[in-house]
Amino acid sequence: MARLFIGIDSGLLHMAASTRTPSVGIFGMTLPQFRFSESFRNCFVVSRVECVGCEHRKPRLHWVTGCPYEIRCMKTLGAGEVFEMCLAKLGENPERNGAIAAHKPISIHE
Repeated sequence: MARLFIGIDSGLLHMAASTRTPSVGIFGMTLPQFRFSESFRNCFVVSRVECVGCEHRKPRLHWVTGCPYEIRCMKTLGAGEVFEMCLAKLGENPERNGAIAAHKPISIHE
């Protein structure tokens, strides 16, 4: 079994959850609280833009009509933030362990 899976909200992340593989999920247009248990999503990275989770709204902006904000939810997620969560999930960054990345929201109009 893998020590860690890193990926977006996809079939592979859901497979990792079903096999209880430690994971760092990366979320923008979807929100982890609608798809994963609280105990599994404790080290997920979630976008901070105000339109985050558009996949769960009606009408769906991203998949059906195209994103009017050029997929900013994913483009604003930093590799460093994901790396920190990976270390936390592996137990090498105890101050971040067990905490979803939370930051001040970013305006899509900036």
